[in-house]
Amino acid sequence: MISKKLYFRFIIFMLLFSTFFYLLFINLPPIIGSHHLWTIIWFLSIIFLYPKIFKNKLFILLLIYGFFIVLILLNTLWANIDPWMKKQIINEFYVFSVAISVLTYFRLEQDYEGFALIIKWTLLFIFVSAIMSIITAYINPLYARDLTGISAFSESERVKILGYTKYGGGNYSFASALVCLFPMLIYLYKSNDNSIFKKYQILLMGIIFFYALIKMQIVANILVAFIIIILSLLGRKNLKKSIGIYIILLIIIVAIPSHIYAELFYNMATLFDTNSENYFKLNEMGTFFITGGTVENNAINTRYARYPLLIQSFLSNPIWGGKEWNGHLFWMNKLAVYGLLGTLPFIYIIYYYVKKNIKYFDDEFSFYFLLSIFSIIGLGLMKALTGRELWYTFFIILPGFYYLQYLKQPQINKLKHNKYNYNLYANE
Repeated sequence: MISKKLYFRFIIFMLLFSTFFYLLFINLPPIIGSHHLWTIIWFLSIIFLYPKIFKNKLFILLLIYGFFIVLILLNTLWANIDPWMKKQIINEFYVFSVAISVLTYFRLEQDYEGFALIIKWTLLFIFVSAIMSIITAYINPLYARDLTGISAFSESERVKILGYTKYGGGNYSFASALVCLFPMLIYLYKSNDNSIFKKYQILLMGIIFFYALIKMQIVANILVAFIIIILSLLGRKNLKKSIGIYIILLIIIVAIPSHIYAELFYNMATLFDTNSENYFKLNEMGTFFITGGTVENNAINTRYARYPLLIQSFLSNPIWGGKEWNGHLFWMNKLAVYGLLGTLPFIYIIYYYVKKNIKYFDDEFSFYFLLSIFSIIGLGLMKALTGRELWYTFFIILPGFYYLQYLKQPQINKLKHNKYNYNLYANE
């Protein structure tokens, strides 16, 4: 008979399998191939077999947020906001509930070997899906962007666009999730003695992930990934020793004439096909720097112009938000639509998650973990943050990287870490 531990490992495996392994999961029978089915099984399992999860402070904070923000205020104070916005905040609560409860289970159960195995397999799923994203992009270069804006297409066009999902390529949320994985991969590469992956395997994953971002043609993701890779390669020690140098460099960067940045983006654009979105957006960035945002039909200026509208909406009613909204700018949009009343509790949940997690990690891992977190925060200043791929990566996979080393450590070291982590978690 299957043990309770193996049972929970299997359910969590299916949650992540159904999220990250598009190629196989999308071709399963309709019932088995439903992620929602596995989330229902998951919640029923923790309710009846592991209710102590509901006593965890982070999970309690999330449930309180869901009760007041999603259940009450969304149907009273914010009853008239756009249906898309309502759907987004409901989906966020849904995905957060699954992700945080999974992390809480592993911590309370002290099943760090199981956690590590799940992360190992999930990385394999992501690797395969990144490859299939590249292949799908060769078939249809704009498939990822079309999936993102599918609501704007006609019914026949939607059917055609959805047809590309059979190839197993990732979506918009998958592209966002890839961004925050680079610091973790660089950590594994630099701390290879404790890694279950060889250096060439880690390097291959990094190359495939970055190339997948390029082929999916979501330029903001590429730029944020590039910056976060540079910071990760510099490392914690170099950053601490050279803080003065970086301040000087920052001043120089600000002082550099805008036409130099324009030329940089124009030159970068030549690396891509002239018909690609990457070529178009990089040229638009160059034009934005040259003109100072005065060209109305410039794609970058159009996005930049949304900020003043959202700021005005927020200032019109800072407590519970105004009437303007634009889902393309995640953080500013939350302030504009929900004000401080809806945004601060959301930020506090993320802050509390980060604060509690870094207590489990050594200083070296914490540095790369925080870089991963900041990469998503930065991305949210320019793009929408949505989808279970992103938030499962944020709440489950990122902290799970730390436990991959347990697959190589002697059992006695695992027990020491488990005892320490359990006492820490039990006292929260």
